[in-house]
Formats: sequence, structure tokens, C-alpha cells
Amino acid sequence: MEKIAEAKVHELVEDEGWINAGIIIEVQGNDEKHTKKSLTEMVERLSKEQGIKIYEANYADLEKLKENWFSLHVDVKFVAKDFNKLVHVALLYSPSAAEILAPSKEIKLPIGDAQNLMIDIANVVTRLAHTVFAQQGMLQKAQKTK
Repeated sequence: MEKIAEAKVHELVEDEGWINAGIIIEVQGNDEKHTKKSLTEMVERLSKEQGIKIYEANYADLEKLKENWFSLHVDVKFVAKDFNKLVHVALLYSPSAAEILAPSKEIKLPIGDAQNLMIDIANVVTRLAHTVFAQQGMLQKAQKTK
């Protein structure tokens, strides 16, 4: 994963209007190696997102929650080209925490970006609803065959 320098972060935020943000992503699983690999791959995928530049990724120590159940989280600091990219990250990477570090006062959002944002959110919710509906149908079908 290629990280950018702090000076570049400052330049992008101050001169180009990017948003400085931080998120915490957590992964849980029943296999140590798979849990670590899943989280590492997720951060790597995030680093390749257009309009996202990571400058820091701090992994916590792997926690054993109970027998054969592990948890690992990473605190990622990055800059996003615009608010749409920031919401995109929240929708696709399901952080357990998120913080906008800069700008400190307000974010201006053109109406076209706001509309695109609403459509992106609606698409994710619709896909989720369809998945839940399909799973319910399969569960009902399986229960009838018993």
C-alpha cells in the first residue's frame, strides 16, 4: 500500500479542498490468519479507491474474544477528494467509527453531488433489501422441505 506524506495531506486539504478523515474498521472471524488477511486486503482495496489517499494505517493487536473467535481493527487516516468519496467509503467499508478531521467548520456540497449521493445510498439500501428478501425466501423454502 502506497501512503502519502503529511505535507501532501496538507496541500490537498488546504489548496485543493479535499477532506481529511479517519475511520476505524474492525474484522472478526474464527481464524487468526484469515482475520488478519481480510482486514489487510480491505485496507489495500481502500488505498486503490479513486479519490482516496491513505497517509496512515495503524493496526491494533489481534484480540482473542473467546475460543476460536478473533477481532482485529485498524485506524486509517486518509484524504478524500470530496464528500461523495467519503460517503462511498462509509457505505462500502462499514467503519465502526468515522471522523472528519478537516475542514473544521463546514463542507459545501453542490446540488448535483448531493443528488448523486442520495442515489448511491438508495442503491446500497436497495441491494441490501433485495439480499435480505432473497435470503428470507430461501429460508422459507428450506423450512417447507423439512
